[in-house]
Amino acid sequence: MTINNESRIIAKSLHFKYIIIAIIVSLLNSFCYANYSVMLGLAIVEVVLLLKCLISKKYIKYLCYFTIFLSTSMESSTFVGVDVFYGFKNFKIAGVNLGAIFILLILIVLIANGSINKAFKISGNVSKFIKGALLLTVLALFMGLFSLLINDNNVANYMTSITMFIYASYIFVFVAVEIIVIATIIERNGKDTTEIKQALVAIIISLAVTMIMSLMFENYGNRGGLPSLQVSNLVMLLISAVIIHFYKDFVFKERMIIAFSSIVIFILGLIYNTNGKMIIIAMVLPLIIIFMLFRNKKYKTALFIFFIGFFGILLTINLLIPLLNASSPLFAIKLEQATSMLAFWESGWLHNMPDSPKIRIAQFLNVIYEYYEKPWFFLFGKGFMGTIKDHLQMFGNINEFSYSAWELNHRVYYVMHETLNTLFLTNGFFGLIYFLMIFKIILKNFSKSPWLLVGGFWFVLFYSYSLTISIFGATAFIVGLYDIDIDKNEEKSNLVRQLYSLKSKING
Repeated sequence: MTINNESRIIAKSLHFKYIIIAIIVSLLNSFCYANYSVMLGLAIVEVVLLLKCLISKKYIKYLCYFTIFLSTSMESSTFVGVDVFYGFKNFKIAGVNLGAIFILLILIVLIANGSINKAFKISGNVSKFIKGALLLTVLALFMGLFSLLINDNNVANYMTSITMFIYASYIFVFVAVEIIVIATIIERNGKDTTEIKQALVAIIISLAVTMIMSLMFENYGNRGGLPSLQVSNLVMLLISAVIIHFYKDFVFKERMIIAFSSIVIFILGLIYNTNGKMIIIAMVLPLIIIFMLFRNKKYKTALFIFFIGFFGILLTINLLIPLLNASSPLFAIKLEQATSMLAFWESGWLHNMPDSPKIRIAQFLNVIYEYYEKPWFFLFGKGFMGTIKDHLQMFGNINEFSYSAWELNHRVYYVMHETLNTLFLTNGFFGLIYFLMIFKIILKNFSKSPWLLVGGFWFVLFYSYSLTISIFGATAFIVGLYDIDIDKNEEKSNLVRQLYSLKSKING
């Protein structure tokens, strides 16, 4: 099966079935998360739909449904505000949640029918991402076991059971399985990602609807002890979706619907659900838009947006930010933290930085310190549940919003807060190289696919942070990588045709 450039890029109509399903599932997750009966009924319907797709070998639909069901689920009791809640992510069979069960189930099926071999024959940027992620996951598993074996930082003395190591490894392995499954299904579908894109758009629309409804009916969760709109963690990533309608990937009607939905997510997300990562995304998006337009040779539009943006920044600084600070204490706190992290030219920059952003820098420096003391870990890292100590005494007043009670009690830390720190600790020098390689691909190609950019934010900021974010982010990123690889192959084909045409004219 082959596809042309137009069918790859333009999803010519919205997939209303996916939109309706995504809205219903998202609203039920948001409003009925504590109602066991309702959520059990929803989970049964979700399971039946997935099994039906599996039996009928409709793997693309399986992936689309799975992404909708998992990404719209509530995930963290810290953000939901209650300890007990239900959903696709939280219902378990034999201690394993439905999200993990159904990603493993499709993996087993793809292995059994031989489709998984397709993923290992992929070339280009998709191959670099997939093979790198799988290799680092395997290395991290072995290095984590090695760290436990030699009792690095006395971790083995503190562990209550081996399940701690399994839990620490869980999200990394889950993401690796996601990546191989997504790529295999796309390869099996002849590299056609149109329907997957439609499902991703449906999720964006559903999140906007859910945020509006949560605001209207005062359906609140928790962010640092302050009320927030009760929606999936996915809002943290989808604040970047506001950039999608600047691309040519959609017809006018789609573009307007996506623009409205993404603007709703952007505004309400910053006011009610913001964190430092979201504010950083919001800060860099205008620059990305301008660079993208220049790359696409839309100089007049780029200059127009630059001047509009300049006055918009002045308006934001002098009017909107004071209003948001007054109406949203959470926004005021996170804005101060994000801006303090970026203002590196100021005297006493690191010393005066609030604890939340400072801890990101402190983690990286403490990982370096660990490798200085234990250079045998530098190449391959410390693996899953590999730990650091606060050698530099820079962590400040940390609490259970930053680390688990186990980490705080024993003063050894294995949860890092950014992808760079995570890969540096778990995979050492090779983790850094992998991060820089993928980051270079994003920088070089972000103007070619909106999904590469949205997925790129996931890779840079959220890689091992959240299951609900990872399924959307990984899917979007792999779809974006396919976009740029197909573009590259078509450019080569066009060049070859032009050369043959030129040769024919010369010989003629």
